[in-house]
Amino acid sequence: MNYAFKQGVAPWHPTGGTFVQSNAQTHGALPFSGLLTPSGSASLSYAESELVSVRPGDKYVFTAWYYSPTGYSNVAISVNWFDVNKNYISTTSGSATSIPAATWTQFQTTATNNVTNAVYADMVCIEGGTPPNTALLYVSAATVQDASGPQVSSVLGYDYEATWPNPAMWPPTGVTLLA
Repeated sequence: MNYAFKQGVAPWHPTGGTFVQSNAQTHGALPFSGLLTPSGSASLSYAESELVSVRPGDKYVFTAWYYSPTGYSNVAISVNWFDVNKNYISTTSGSATSIPAATWTQFQTTATNNVTNAVYADMVCIEGGTPPNTALLYVSAATVQDASGPQVSSVLGYDYEATWPNPAMWPPTGVTLLA
């Protein structure tokens, strides 16, 4: 997922406004954020991420950091579910709440894929209630994480003297900690 907007905002796409790369407000060590500017006339203004693969029955945590220079009373993260052909199935709506002015605030929506035939999902960063075009919303560190079970705490790579498919690969000559 393009969480840091380093190469622009694509493949995120807006509805009811514009969504562009910005360095006016950034979070943490990230050099950019996505800036959602409402049209001022749409009942919802939102930026929608690319599709990510999801497994049936797994629980996912959708997280993003929001910043509003003026504050706003109706922001949320929702999740759209899609089938194998990338056709929209349904939405899990996150709780709408307010965001204070000039303060980076973390938002999360937890959703379980119990949607029949859903194999993809996307994150939707929303301003509702016909936001005025002055209700700027910066989005940063937008991520999705599978929270269904134990997480891998490290990853190892085995070192060999030769490269595949050389049969002299066995036994390994060492182990490298990758993460």
